[in-house]
Amino acid sequence: NSITAHPEAWQTYLQARNPMQETLPHALSARLSHFQKLLLLRVFHPRCVPAGMVEVVKDWSGVDVLRLPPVEISSAYEDSLCTIPLLFILDPGTDPTEGIEAFADSTFQVPDSRQLITLEAMCSSIQ
Repeated sequence: NSITAHPEAWQTYLQARNPMQETLPHALSARLSHFQKLLLLRVFHPRCVPAGMVEVVKDWSGVDVLRLPPVEISSAYEDSLCTIPLLFILDPGTDPTEGIEAFADSTFQVPDSRQLITLEAMCSSIQ
């Protein structure tokens, strides 16, 4: 185990104010995926997990989720497939429900035939 065998090498990372900018000891930065680095953040710097999640999404999709324009529901629907769910990453206090329901009403014109499911992940449950 790198941590127990070389605790002095991990000291900088463990005490870092911004651990995402630190290089991991023993060339681990090059060997670990962003998700594996996120797991290290969860263990040693739980306050940094939300920022780490943004980096994982950016690495995975190439999209900076902090600089996204407002979502056009109709465009998202046109780009979607019935086998792949739409995923909305929202700012606190943002609620697209009204826009989604209005789009569904105008597009499908079948009253009471829809079911809206929301899954909510709070930062406090991540940390």
